[in-house]
Amino acid sequence: MNRQVTGRFAYGLAGATLVLGAAAHAAAYPRVARGVAAAHDLPPFFGRALAALWLADFTTLVAVGLACLALAWAPRRATPVLTLVLLAIPACTAAWLYAFLGNFVPAHLLAGASLLIAAGAALHRKAA
Repeated sequence: MNRQVTGRFAYGLAGATLVLGAAAHAAAYPRVARGVAAAHDLPPFFGRALAALWLADFTTLVAVGLACLALAWAPRRATPVLTLVLLAIPACTAAWLYAFLGNFVPAHLLAGASLLIAAGAALHRKAA
């Protein structure tokens, strides 16, 4: 398998990981909403803020995942700045998850997706 195909695979796997992670995140939202509703000592603002942040993270995962899938389709569109932004979003999110939650599987998946984006960029640039 040549570098360009491997780079496309890396972008595609990163995108699939992020989109599937977004789906799992969205599927967990009803449980989170029930937990917030059951927390009687939680001020309403914080409950609404948690809902907004939860759904904003879902949206971010979908957007970055779809961008990675688009780069798997057309890797020549991957500029260095775009690649840096795309890999920084899940990498920084993973760092925050590690900082606040410790060893957490979704953080590993985000870190792995970031590494796959970096690998996709590196492999595609070397093949060009």
